[in-house]
Amino acid sequence: METLQEYIDYLKFQKRYSQHTVRAYETDINQFKEYLQKNDHPVDLISIEQNQVREWVLSLIDSDDHPRTLKRKIASLSNFYKYFLRKNIIRKNPAEGIILPKTKKTLPAFVKESSINDLFEVDIFPGGYEGIRDKLVLDLFYSTGMRLSELVNLTQERVDLSKNEIKVLGKRNKERLIPISQRLSNQISAYRKLSVATFSNSSENSLILTNAGKPAYPRMIQRLVHKYLQAATTLEKKSPHVLRHTFATHMLNHGADLGAVKELLGHANLAA
Repeated sequence: METLQEYIDYLKFQKRYSQHTVRAYETDINQFKEYLQKNDHPVDLISIEQNQVREWVLSLIDSDDHPRTLKRKIASLSNFYKYFLRKNIIRKNPAEGIILPKTKKTLPAFVKESSINDLFEVDIFPGGYEGIRDKLVLDLFYSTGMRLSELVNLTQERVDLSKNEIKVLGKRNKERLIPISQRLSNQISAYRKLSVATFSNSSENSLILTNAGKPAYPRMIQRLVHKYLQAATTLEKKSPHVLRHTFATHMLNHGADLGAVKELLGHANLAA
């Protein structure tokens, strides 16, 4: 089996990484392969030396890649070689020990609480199914802190309104329960009834549907969130992840325990 494909299959079927994560790994490693081809280096990744990795990093620095992007690309390459090191196919990880530019630590962006309140109180949502759904999507992100992938993959049976809780499927297929308020529970119930009435012939099991009654997809949700956050904040980033940060920040500001917030977010450790 081709070296890269073997590693990608390992990430998919053994590590059970998300499609997004696997694609990122594959893109980074393929970029390294393209560099090798353009510069007349051996394209066989297994025979690469550290100086060739170092040359690639220098070329990325020259092209003004952000330090954080550089760090991610080297991590992708290093993890690739760690896999074959464990299999005793190589004796040394050529991506190990590469010195990178330091990255500045920045606090996560979040929306002010007053702005969030204005967002849900001001009548900016359209009438009918679209407006009810859009408001629910924003509220799910803000009230639960779930990830974009978790919301897109949320199915009807994972929402238990009798217990006021949602079961999400997180990274590496880890499940966690998120409690929800009675207000949000009522909002989901109203949305469900409207969804059934709007798409009476639909057999879709996804909670969030498009205007055509099909399962929501990541790009649609990203556009939706960006559209409404434009009315609430001047932050440069207006993404579902910003609402996730906002959920965590507001919880902590109101005295929530850090460990509890960690569990709600689905992080493996407090450092995250």
